[in-house]
Amino acid sequence: MVCLVCKSEKNEYLSNIKGLDGLDYGIYNCLNCGSNFTKVPDNISEAYNKVYIQDDFSSGYDKYFQIFQGIKKAKKPLDFLLDQQPLYLPIMNFIKKRKNLKILEIGCGLGYLTYALNQSGYEARGIDISEKSIALAKKEFGDHYENSTIERLSGGADKYDLIIATELIEHLDQPSIFLDRCRELLADNGAIIITTPNKDYYGKKYLWNTELPPLHLSWLGISGLERIISDKKFNYKFFNYLRNGVAFREKTNLLTDWFVSRNISYRDFYPAKSGNDGKQEKVYLLKRVFVDCYVIRLICNLFYSVCFVTDLRKYVIVSMILTKN
Repeated sequence: MVCLVCKSEKNEYLSNIKGLDGLDYGIYNCLNCGSNFTKVPDNISEAYNKVYIQDDFSSGYDKYFQIFQGIKKAKKPLDFLLDQQPLYLPIMNFIKKRKNLKILEIGCGLGYLTYALNQSGYEARGIDISEKSIALAKKEFGDHYENSTIERLSGGADKYDLIIATELIEHLDQPSIFLDRCRELLADNGAIIITTPNKDYYGKKYLWNTELPPLHLSWLGISGLERIISDKKFNYKFFNYLRNGVAFREKTNLLTDWFVSRNISYRDFYPAKSGNDGKQEKVYLLKRVFVDCYVIRLICNLFYSVCFVTDLRKYVIVSMILTKN
C-alpha cells in the first residue's frame, strides 16, 4: 500500500474496521508522515449523496441539516456558524480585515458557509461532488453553487483570493495533487485555509477516531500536512485555536475531553442509563457536571488553556493557512 498523504511505501498494516457502508476497510499507518489511511473505494460519490439525504448510514450528520435549516434565520450568519463549530475561527480571522475578497469553497456540502460569506459582502462560490447537496444549496441559497471538482475548475480564468477546504482533505485520494490544483486557482497574494480532524490530538491507542470510511480515507495531523506541502513552495502557518479563545466559544470541557482522548472512550466517560420506558436514553451523568455546569466547565477550560495554549497539537481540529511564496 502507498500512503494517500505522502505517497511513501513505508507503512504498516494496523487492523480492519467496519465502514459506514458495512464493508471492511484495512487501516494502515504511514511510517513517513504518521498518517493513518485506507484503500480508496470504487465509487465515493454515492457515499456523499447518501449522507446528505440521511440514508441508511448517515447517523450523526443531522448536525449539518440543523445548521442548514437554521442559518437563514440568523441576523449574522457567520457569527451563527461560529457558534455552531469553532473550525470557522481561522476563516473569520482571515477575512475580518479584508474586503472585496473573491472566495471559493471546495466541498461546500449544503452550502451554508458560502451563503454566510455572500451575506457578509464577499463574492463566494461553492462546489461539491454531491449532486443532491448542491441541488439543496441552490434551492435554499441561490445560484452560487456548482456540482463540480477542483480538477474541472483548474486551468480556467477565474482566480480566487481565498480558497476554503474545511474538513475536506481527509476525504481525498490525492491530497497533494489537490493542493497543486488549488495553487493554480489562487490570485496573487491568495491564501488557502485547510481544516481537518487532528490525529496528533489523540493517544496512540486510537486506530481511527474520525469519520469512518468510505467518507474519510485518511486521518492526518500536523506532520502529515507538513509533508504534503514540503515541495509546494507555500508559506504556511497553523492556526492556534486555544490562543484564539476556542475554549470559551463552544459548550465543551476541553480538559475532560483531553483525558478521554488519552485514556477512555467518550461513551465510557459519559455513561448512559436506561429510561423508564425501557429504551436506552443518553443521560450522561458526568456530562451534567463537567459540561453542562458553566462554572466547572469554565474552571477546567481555563486550566486547560494555561497548560496547552502554546501547543496547538492538543486541540481536536488542526487548521493550516497557506499563501503563495
